[in-house]
Amino acid sequence: MTLRHHQAIPLSQAAEEAPVLGSLMARVRLSQSCGEAIRKLIPAPMRRHIAFGAVEEGEWCLIVSNNAAAAKARQLLPVWVASLQRQGLPVNRIRLHLNGSDWGR
Repeated sequence: MTLRHHQAIPLSQAAEEAPVLGSLMARVRLSQSCGEAIRKLIPAPMRRHIAFGAVEEGEWCLIVSNNAAAAKARQLLPVWVASLQRQGLPVNRIRLHLNGSDWGR
């Protein structure tokens, strides 16, 4: 019987080396970068009601927890998109997701 010695590698490295996981990790990083880019533009009371979803083909999904936050977010979408584009992030549109519904600007 042959003993195998496996060397542990960090999860992030393993994910980067696997094509599907690497793509997923890149999408997560992009979403986080977009979130950081607009965080200061989100009114403080709204921040806990918004989660950052995926960016796919230039469209970023924001998950909003209630109708009031969604209504205010709809007003701010043009400001957020413009800010993301000024910062060189590949987002042309933001979609809001609320209670199983997709809607946005």
